[in-house]
Amino acid sequence: MTGVVTIIGATLPAWIGLWFLISATGKTRHRSRIEHELGSYTVVPRSRAIVLSLIAAEVAIGIGAIAGPLQVSMVGGAILMTTSALAMSVDLLRGIRHACGCGSAKRQISWRLAGRNLAVGAVALVLAVIEPTPGIEIRLLGLVQAATTFAVLEAMRSFVATRRARTLVPGPLVQ
Repeated sequence: MTGVVTIIGATLPAWIGLWFLISATGKTRHRSRIEHELGSYTVVPRSRAIVLSLIAAEVAIGIGAIAGPLQVSMVGGAILMTTSALAMSVDLLRGIRHACGCGSAKRQISWRLAGRNLAVGAVALVLAVIEPTPGIEIRLLGLVQAATTFAVLEAMRSFVATRRARTLVPGPLVQ
């Protein structure tokens, strides 16, 4: 059982690290849109410096979670995810709806998204507090497992999107 716990303990930080790196990539590619979306939050001023700082923090957390100081990056991830969930919650309680500014996805803020961010933040905090940093071999295995999980989830998302698109576009009539 200890081996399974070790693998899970290595996979979760790698998964969180990849998540932050993918998010930072999306924010970098869509920087002007993200600046506008983040400025839509009532508790966040519209500022290019905030967007660049957020991107830098996500890159640092992502790299740290995969190959650096695990506890520090997990605490940073927990703080970032909790802060974003709180910012969403403030606007949702005020009845304000807008894009989340999460990266490449044009997603609206919602209680579900705020809850997801809190859950990821809680997992990161638990990993920072109770999980000793695994050796490089275990961390590489965790990275491979996390990358595989992302690839499978993306393939499933793409398949579902393709199926939905096919059902919405009428094809030739067959008699």
